[in-house]
Amino acid sequence: MWIDEITRDMMDRARGLQTAEQMRAFLDEAEFELTDEQLDGIAGGTNFVQGFKTVLGPYLYPPCPCGGSHEFKDYDDPRGESFDKVRCIKCNTVY
Repeated sequence: MWIDEITRDMMDRARGLQTAEQMRAFLDEAEFELTDEQLDGIAGGTNFVQGFKTVLGPYLYPPCPCGGSHEFKDYDDPRGESFDKVRCIKCNTVY
């Protein structure tokens, strides 16, 4: 299945994932067919969790209030509390 065919149930499940292990298991179970660019996005970046949110985020989160899908980029919390966040470069929302 292509990531853009994700079901509502799978979206809800994916939003609740917290760890890299949970996210890897979800990807294996769903058997998504990802493009090379999407695979690079998940494997690269600061960590796996950020990569997962960056690539799957446009399919998991509500539309961007600025129009269309969010455009995610890695986000390093200035307080140093978490490296597992992404920020939409269009509306500045952090997930």
